[in-house]
Amino acid sequence: MNRWGWKSGVGLCLVVALLLTGCAGESSQGISNSAAPVNSGQPAKDDAPKLEPATLKWLLPGDKMKDSALVWKEFNKQLQAYLPNTTVEFEYVPSSEYKEKWQLIAASGEQVDIAWTGWLVSFTEEVNKGAYLALDDLIGKYGKDILGEVPEYVLDLGKVGGRTYSVPSYKDMVDLKIGMRTHKELAEKYWDYEKAEKVFFSREDRVLREEDYDILEGYMARLKEAGELRKGISDVNLYSMVLGINLGGQFSVLHEDETYTVNIRQETPGAKLYFDKMADWFAKGYVREDVLSNKNRRQDEGRVDGYTLWFQTNFKGQSEKETAVAGFPIEVIPVEKDWRISTLNASSATVIPRTAKHPERAMMLINLMNTERGKDLMNLLVHGIEGVHYNKIGENRIELLRGGDGAVNYRLDRFIPGNMLITYDTTSDLEGFSSYIKNEVNGTAIVHPLVGMKVDTGKISTELAQVNAIYSEYSGLALGALPNHEVLYKEMINKMYASGAEKVKRELQRQVDEYLKSKGIAVPAR
Repeated sequence: MNRWGWKSGVGLCLVVALLLTGCAGESSQGISNSAAPVNSGQPAKDDAPKLEPATLKWLLPGDKMKDSALVWKEFNKQLQAYLPNTTVEFEYVPSSEYKEKWQLIAASGEQVDIAWTGWLVSFTEEVNKGAYLALDDLIGKYGKDILGEVPEYVLDLGKVGGRTYSVPSYKDMVDLKIGMRTHKELAEKYWDYEKAEKVFFSREDRVLREEDYDILEGYMARLKEAGELRKGISDVNLYSMVLGINLGGQFSVLHEDETYTVNIRQETPGAKLYFDKMADWFAKGYVREDVLSNKNRRQDEGRVDGYTLWFQTNFKGQSEKETAVAGFPIEVIPVEKDWRISTLNASSATVIPRTAKHPERAMMLINLMNTERGKDLMNLLVHGIEGVHYNKIGENRIELLRGGDGAVNYRLDRFIPGNMLITYDTTSDLEGFSSYIKNEVNGTAIVHPLVGMKVDTGKISTELAQVNAIYSEYSGLALGALPNHEVLYKEMINKMYASGAEKVKRELQRQVDEYLKSKGIAVPAR
């Protein structure tokens, strides 16, 4: 049930008709004076305005491949039909080096017209430093197609203080919808499918209840009795279901809390119940004895002699995919029924740096990379040249071609340069994957009102660090392996408050309430 009555979806496309009057020359916009419509990305026509020559520099994370130069040449050739007299110089930087490279460029003032930002770079910090241009006016003039094709909640991820500084990549936007993995042969003998579905799907909130844990424990008890428990239950990802929407460090708002109250994540009733259950399961032998010293917590997932319960996301066809990877039959059982979107930041987005020489032309290209208008160019950039790097085997499905060494000669992650959902699916994807993500996953997800909120930690950075350090000291509670867990739990919470947790909660609550007001949402009484 969507308590906020807010489902994700793609808005109606806007009709784009821009008139350019009295504009400056290339030194300002690279567009000669004309009363003709501005070319915002459509293939060139006889009445399209003339664009002065411009070379855009585009910085992306990734590895230059054998045929990168070939693809870039073809990209620039085809680009002329959309943006005449426009050339793109691509620079790929290995992901491990991207943050450092970006910081050097930002400090030096080197020309970069388009750049990627995301999980490798602190978006809010860069905005606060003035490293990115505000894009609202540019989108209004040269990127209106984006407003019509990319959902509003996605665009909210690119905003700081109500202004737009990036165009987030439209892709699978949802949180992990947890599915339990187990050996199919064991599930058929010991899992109660009907009871589990009835219990799991009766839960309105995301946080696990006593009866949900009972389902999992009953399965483990039957496995243990039959001598089939093996390494038992993996702790990875199950904990995330009780933590809520992370505002920074150890502070969150629970997904279904209509008062939007900021909590210490570990202090909520759901988190306390999780700690209690893990301690109980460790004592009963359901959690591996070496869990505290086990450095690679996921190494025994998907192994015949490994975990018999482990948790990860659950898309359509997940059982078949897991089975193919593991080499033996895996059953993926849904633990929750709803897709949710609650992220505050875009994991992948495109920005125009303050060092851009051609910001208007850059926005025209960004418009192409994120809308149906530029689908062919986007596919060229991520998949390469048809007949050379892939063959089409369906309307929106391709098979990648490999060289003699079995490797592909060109590829770029689909979500890096723009809208992933306008690119071809490959044979490694679920049939109809992009349509499924757009319509059945993103399109049916419960979108939380806090999506896109940017937290300013400037006034509470010291306290956040102190609380984080305290949780690290007691993190074994989440594994169930610490003795006297009740005593240690109270000790942890008390230390957090002594280190300034209350100050953090007040400041974050103030920011949450301000963001809600900015979205026209009444702040409830608490």
